[in-house]
Amino acid sequence: MDANSSRHLANFHSNVWGYNFLSYTSQLTEITTQEKLEVDEYKEKVMNMLMEIHDNSTQKLVLIDTIQRLGVSYHFHNEIETSIQSNFHASSQQSENNDNLHVVSLHFRLVRQQGHCISSGTYFNAFFVSSICLSEFDLTRNLRKQRE
Repeated sequence: MDANSSRHLANFHSNVWGYNFLSYTSQLTEITTQEKLEVDEYKEKVMNMLMEIHDNSTQKLVLIDTIQRLGVSYHFHNEIETSIQSNFHASSQQSENNDNLHVVSLHFRLVRQQGHCISSGTYFNAFFVSSICLSEFDLTRNLRKQRE
């Protein structure tokens, strides 16, 4: 490129947002003692809920899933890991609820997320066997109700 040649400049319109937020610092960067107490209280309530529900129940799986989706599972990592471990080793969970696609798939996902190597084929075979036949499988019957 020549030193004498000029570059074409694009004429972009100015930024409608401005640059006000580039140097924004929140005034509320520290948690007050009242907020800390509230957080600890809620953590205690959720911990009690985790401990009260039986490990092999569907409610426990749904609660763990909800905690993970809310993004606060790191507070309860050990309890969740213990629950999923005991749920994985107990065969009663799969045999009790192998007619409910939502429960089977939720259990499968949580166990796989925890790092256990389980085959989807062998895991879901029990579901399809309990549904008698794939051609008779009624998906609408097994869909999770939206208003649970």
